[in-house]
Amino acid sequence: MRRLHELGWTENRNIAFEYRWAEGRIERYDEIAAEFVRLNVDVIVTTAPALPAIQKATSVIPIVFALSGDPVATGLVASLARPGGNATGLSMLAPDTAGKRIELLREIVLGVRRLAIMVNLGFVDTVQEGGEAEAAARALGIDVVKLEIRRASDIAPSFDSLKSDALYVAGDALFNANRIRINTFALSARLPTVYPIREFVEAGGLMSYGVNIPDLFRRAGGYVDRILRGAKPAAQARPPGTPRVRHAAQRCGGVAARGAGAAWLLALLGGRQPRSLATRWASDSFVSKPAYRSQDFSLPMSSASGDGGDY
Repeated sequence: MRRLHELGWTENRNIAFEYRWAEGRIERYDEIAAEFVRLNVDVIVTTAPALPAIQKATSVIPIVFALSGDPVATGLVASLARPGGNATGLSMLAPDTAGKRIELLREIVLGVRRLAIMVNLGFVDTVQEGGEAEAAARALGIDVVKLEIRRASDIAPSFDSLKSDALYVAGDALFNANRIRINTFALSARLPTVYPIREFVEAGGLMSYGVNIPDLFRRAGGYVDRILRGAKPAAQARPPGTPRVRHAAQRCGGVAARGAGAAWLLALLGGRQPRSLATRWASDSFVSKPAYRSQDFSLPMSSASGDGGDY
């Protein structure tokens, strides 16, 4: 929204917005996609979980997705160089990121021998991320137990009788919508948690490592601007692998832990000692490190005016 305003678009003057939120319920994707088609909107902005439903509903209306994992591996586009179809957007391609989260968790929380990994079986990207996390954990000699979720009602039972030293939650809209519940269950079970985005930490989780989500949506605004000015999705592609943003957010304990210090984390961990935690907090070494690559492709530049100014 802010980026579009910077590019000359003002709500109720030269642009109108229709907002819909699925509330983490994947069964609503088809309904919302059909509604947007009936409204005959000019462009649809979404994220990867809802993209298949929208692609099924329309092959004409341009689609901009601000977030996706590997859109080629998951079948969302044909290729990075020439995705084809009516979709364009941003991809967070970094195969080693799941492994990095495991390494950071293991460094902060000593004695992790058994790791629970929560994935949404209804979203291919999280299943793929969960597989990468599992491989990284086993390579470090850590046993893995999978928490396979299909709907919000599966979250609470997944913690019943769970025996684990820590919890890894894959990136997913369903989990994001239920992040407070997940953190509540994890805290009750004294499980340190690691997530891909900082919103989970702000809701009480232990740490996150991932891209700057607001920045990706800001850049998606540049795509929308180009399309509204006449560019076609997939009309011109940027060579794959071109880095645009390198950002990581790693936070320990969220706001509460910042104030309470190591005592809060020790209470959570039930006495397990974190390695050099006080030193790391004092140096703020887990706040920001440039270590994550996000990738653009299929930039609709051919008939756009200027470079959009979003990078």
